[in-house]
Amino acid sequence: MTDNPTSGSVLCQACGLCCQGQLHSWVPLLPHEVALAQSWPVEMVTYEAVGGFKLPCGCFQEQRCSVYAHRPQTCVNYRCQLLRGLEQGEISQAVARERVAQARGLFERLQERLPPATGKRIWERIAERWDLTSLRSSLASGEIDSETLMAIVALNVLLTKHFR
Repeated sequence: MTDNPTSGSVLCQACGLCCQGQLHSWVPLLPHEVALAQSWPVEMVTYEAVGGFKLPCGCFQEQRCSVYAHRPQTCVNYRCQLLRGLEQGEISQAVARERVAQARGLFERLQERLPPATGKRIWERIAERWDLTSLRSSLASGEIDSETLMAIVALNVLLTKHFR
């Protein structure tokens, strides 16, 4: 890892939203990566004959990837919008980290407001409770309060604009 202010490694290891399953649900692996990944604390899956593992990734520990130097090629190649902006010099490391902090804050706010659900990502928990296309009617009926609705909308806008 380098201290270069435009280093993607610095930002990725400070973020981890993709590792936590907040942007994707699984990581596809190249055939030669499957055996190594089977030794990691991850849940292996196969989708359309492609092996991989479910997210969140068990290798993401203490806000860091514990296998960063040996991570799968999918992880090496992945570039969220925020990382692309940093690498292209469109945003600074400080701005990128602030956006990560915003996203984390919104995730934490929603985590507190949603009923507990072990092993489920925020978007799964939201979708199983509310129809995302009709949140306004859920607000009107009292199924969701305005603060939770605003946090969901703010998080979705932030992730769409800067991460997805």
